[in-house]
Amino acid sequence: MDLEVEALLFNTATSHDRKHFRSTLFVERSLKLDREVRIYGLLAHQVWVELEADSRVIAYNEAPVAIPIPLNGKIFKQTFKFAVRREDGTVEAISVHDEVRSHADDGHSRNPFQEHLSREEAILAWAKTQGIQYKCEMTKSVAPRSLKIANLRRMLKFVATTKNSRFPDVEQAIQNTILKLAPAPIRHVLDGLSGIDETIVIAFIARNLLSGCYFAPIDKRDFDGALIIDLAAS
Repeated sequence: MDLEVEALLFNTATSHDRKHFRSTLFVERSLKLDREVRIYGLLAHQVWVELEADSRVIAYNEAPVAIPIPLNGKIFKQTFKFAVRREDGTVEAISVHDEVRSHADDGHSRNPFQEHLSREEAILAWAKTQGIQYKCEMTKSVAPRSLKIANLRRMLKFVATTKNSRFPDVEQAIQNTILKLAPAPIRHVLDGLSGIDETIVIAFIARNLLSGCYFAPIDKRDFDGALIIDLAAS
């Protein structure tokens, strides 16, 4: 990857002033980056939740600078929604788009669907030359993950709430109980740890699910007392 491209993707995030009033603004505190982030749009926010929860993501930029990309002898500016670094050294650029109609409805010959495809092909070619990965997230690709994303969001909230309330002896007691009970519903674990604040227990479980130490079908069930957790397969 060119040093100039790396700088454009990963320089300190530019300020996101409220310019697009049609987009919902989410202001969050990132545990991964230890700073405030501003995400515009529900779809982008869902993608952000996954990045924040993914233990393989070591850093990301939620406001990369626009990148010039060649297309048919011309240049267009592509502003990615996220630039991501993963622990294996992979760099990924992510775009977020609403659905693109397959037919123009303005009476003109310009086809927005074909234009979108042409740009996507140009971005993919550019990413290949840079040795990075590229992904375009759309409503139809994110929708099947909605339940999991909602659960990840809730889990992150528990982790954030208790980040200053971590004590080795308490966490060891929770771990010992889970080792004895697993697989078990979260409610059974809480019952076995009646002397410890429930929020701390749930945050411990959430943290270990996010890190991959525990397993639970959060893509199929709500993150609640009935969710069965187990130790991850070694």
